[in-house]
Amino acid sequence: LEEIYLENAVVEFDIASENITFPEKILGNIEIARVLSKDFNQKYHHVKTYYLSKPTNDNSNIYNQKWLVVMRDIESDATRIGSGHYDWEFSVITSGVKIKRHKIYIHEMLNLEDTQMQEC
Repeated sequence: LEEIYLENAVVEFDIASENITFPEKILGNIEIARVLSKDFNQKYHHVKTYYLSKPTNDNSNIYNQKWLVVMRDIESDATRIGSGHYDWEFSVITSGVKIKRHKIYIHEMLNLEDTQMQEC
């Protein structure tokens, strides 16, 4: 992830669910990679993200990219299902295109305990 974000990139969160937490803002590509990859992968596994619609774009940015995520909580083995949307702002640099701002809206995050699996 470090390579796809600018060094001074920003990731912001707007979370409407109490079932998941992230910092309000993450600054810099190294910190973004740590939080969104290393830290996240220590809490969740079998993460599958599905994009549900074509986003609105203005040639250099993407807005309102709706998503659905399904994953397992490593500690409790509960299934987590969430939905929201992304806004992406990009910068064109000499080596290509990188993300300068990424806003993640989490509208819902359900925590589904599987009591039958726990009894096995």
